Amino acid sequence: MVEGRHFSEFPANVHAMLTPAVRHIYVSVSTLSGHIHAIARWEFLRTSGSAHFNVRVTRGHDATRYLVLSNTTARLKCAFTLPERGSYTLNTSSVNEAEQKYEPASAGIRVTAPEAHVSIDATPDYFQVMLACAALGRL
Repeated sequence: MVEGRHFSEFPANVHAMLTPAVRHIYVSVSTLSGHIHAIARWEFLRTSGSAHFNVRVTRGHDATRYLVLSNTTARLKCAFTLPERGSYTLNTSSVNEAEQKYEPASAGIRVTAPEAHVSIDATPDYFQVMLACAALGRL
């Protein structure tokens, strides 16, 4: 009792542990090898005890949504390959030792076609060469 206020004691069993919250999800995508590789990293609010993370990647919206990846990891990152270009949703939720699950944190992933490289080889000789780039696809 402090200044007339009464505080309940915090229960000392494992089920009273706070679930760690996932915060700040970062996703990097690479298409250099011809495949779409992604690495998701996140931070989480540490609490007592250990935690593992459920990672889900879905594609589509509402009734057309389908699961692309489901993984459980104890690490703060997850690497995966996406099947094709498009929009995806990454959900990461933490689970504590008592199997209490926290609300998932989400991040959108949008993989688009890379812009075409424009290169022009011009070897001027006697005449002056002036080049003006038009819209992509019209060169």
